[in-house]
Amino acid sequence: MEFQLTGIVMIMNYQNDYYLSYYPINLNWKTAMKLYTKKEAAAILRISQPTLDRYVADGNIDSTKIGRKRIFFDSHLEKFIKKNEVINY
Repeated sequence: MEFQLTGIVMIMNYQNDYYLSYYPINLNWKTAMKLYTKKEAAAILRISQPTLDRYVADGNIDSTKIGRKRIFFDSHLEKFIKKNEVINY
């Protein structure tokens, strides 16, 4: 599953009345970030999900938590790959 951030939804409470507001974000194709689930991120990095969990807990890879779900931006994965790249001579 692939997600793309297009806006922010806010639930606001004003005098015990709840209002739902949507704030669109204008992104062009150059600045659009892809979001990946834990399963997708592990597959891209070619590691298991428990290993990915350990890397996140150790601070080796960045992630964002939305509610109870953990998501990974493509920039998080690229940064981890570049930091851990091995060059064979």
